[in-house]
Amino acid sequence: PTLGSCSRRTSEVSGPTGVKMEGPYDYVTPNYWYVDTLHGGAYGFNTETGPGPQIPPIETLQKMFPSGKMWPVNDYWDYHCGRNEFNTINRYRHAMDMRYGPSRDLKEFVKKAQLMNYEAIRPMFEAFAVNKAKATGIIQWMLNAAWPKLYWQLYDYYLTPNSAFFGTMKACEPVHAIYNYGDHGIYLSNDLYQPKKNLRLAIQVFGLEGNLLLNDSVTTEIQEYSSRKVYDLPAMQPDVKVYFLNLRLTDDSGSPVSENFYWLSAKEDVLDEAKSEWFVTPNSSFADFTALNRMPAATLEGKTTSAEKDNMTTLTITLKNASPVVAFFTELKLKNRATNELILPVYWSDNYVSLLPGSSKSITVQYKTRSLQGGKPVIEVAGWNVAQFTIE
Repeated sequence: PTLGSCSRRTSEVSGPTGVKMEGPYDYVTPNYWYVDTLHGGAYGFNTETGPGPQIPPIETLQKMFPSGKMWPVNDYWDYHCGRNEFNTINRYRHAMDMRYGPSRDLKEFVKKAQLMNYEAIRPMFEAFAVNKAKATGIIQWMLNAAWPKLYWQLYDYYLTPNSAFFGTMKACEPVHAIYNYGDHGIYLSNDLYQPKKNLRLAIQVFGLEGNLLLNDSVTTEIQEYSSRKVYDLPAMQPDVKVYFLNLRLTDDSGSPVSENFYWLSAKEDVLDEAKSEWFVTPNSSFADFTALNRMPAATLEGKTTSAEKDNMTTLTITLKNASPVVAFFTELKLKNRATNELILPVYWSDNYVSLLPGSSKSITVQYKTRSLQGGKPVIEVAGWNVAQFTIE
């Protein structure tokens, strides 16, 4: 059917459009999508929305700004923002400072920005999946960038994906295990037109020291194109300020169906809905994730295998966490060893991943073989608490 408008309108002839275009367009905390019932939250069909700034990786910033204007944030950064209400990233930076602590340099800022990007975009899609009965769809503003910029992009002008791209990939798994930031429940979402039976959902909670705080599982099922709550996550002990939630859904053969990993704060984000504007809902207080800055270091081991077909090369990277703590939010980059430049475009199966103590994970990356221009590929790995290393 043809829509008369992409916003909430009512026609005397055809009635309500059944859609809305009420933002937000700037940063909102993850709980917004679940608890907001007046603006852009998970009800109806939101035809255009997004959580504002999506800072690209440091390699893109180095192309955008002169070396003397890289840090601290300045008017060169503002030039690559938007217009009017979006002419700075000040709201985003304020939330980052309140939630994760101030950044001392560009490298730390970009690391926190990728965490924010992922954490902001994933619940936008997941909340609409959880609320299927009353939330009929959502469209991210925007997919990609027409020029080098800091707002509204899953991948940038140079085709470099930021972490929001992978947060979106994760959220849009067809059968998916989801943490609801609004009611603290664990939900399953099924976008397929076939039921899924004999599913096993493993729920684990880890402390920052790697200590297992909760280890539970449920056997469940879900009907076609539906969502349902399957578990209520209990509150942690008062001394636990920040913790990790790992969800792993498997079928009756033990094969993985969905994996999802969250970092959660005992102090919750609180919206100030009375001060909402057309493009943003601010907070009266923020979650506190600053304990992440004091996480013990983790050590990863890595190896790769390579295969080439039809002028495309596929690398399979296997990471193993040999540490007693979580290897948190680990980013992988594919570079040309000779030039140390990113190889672009690339197609990752996953990225910005977290590995539980003693666990392994395999990730693939595909690229055009000629992109190397005769050079050798190298995988650069670095995480929140993982020192940078390379795999050749």
